[in-house]
Amino acid sequence: MKHKCQDLASLNAYDIAFIVKQLRQDKVLALPTDTIYGLSCSATSIQALNKIIKIKNRPNNKRFILLVSDLKMACFWADIKKNTLKDIKKIWQEDEPTTFILKAQKYVETSLKDENGNISLRLPKSDFLIKIVKELGSPLISTSLNLSGQPFLKTVKNLEKVFPDNLLPDMVLDIGPLNGAPSKIIDYSGDKPMQIR
Repeated sequence: MKHKCQDLASLNAYDIAFIVKQLRQDKVLALPTDTIYGLSCSATSIQALNKIIKIKNRPNNKRFILLVSDLKMACFWADIKKNTLKDIKKIWQEDEPTTFILKAQKYVETSLKDENGNISLRLPKSDFLIKIVKELGSPLISTSLNLSGQPFLKTVKNLEKVFPDNLLPDMVLDIGPLNGAPSKIIDYSGDKPMQIR
């Protein structure tokens, strides 16, 4: 199912509710993010997560970025120290989209954590995405729209030429070409923060 709109600002509450309904039904969506087009699903849907892994032909041990709606949600999913929280709050107020690698809370599903028990979180710069995550009530998994190891796609046209017919996203939101770049990544899981992208 493909939906086209001129820009995200034109989407209304009904559109947001429809997208969230798809996510709650374990669907995989191709959505414009604040960086690039991404494949997304609810972080609480293992079924949809496994479909994304199949769509991308991605190694099982490679984890995904989770988009959160605010610091409160970030703290529910990650064990964040006070000093780190101050850094995150400051950096997330800046213009550049930034993902943080953090120690996951113990109750977070294993499939969302890396081999060191870490999780990757980002507060998006997009009001559209924040509305989606708030309405959903849990983070949104986000990964670049591409086959693993291939360049990310700047458009959602002709996805059937990239992905097998039986492994296409359940829904695609097309706002035209996107010329962004993946987010900066800072690892806060160790003794000292380290920028890795």
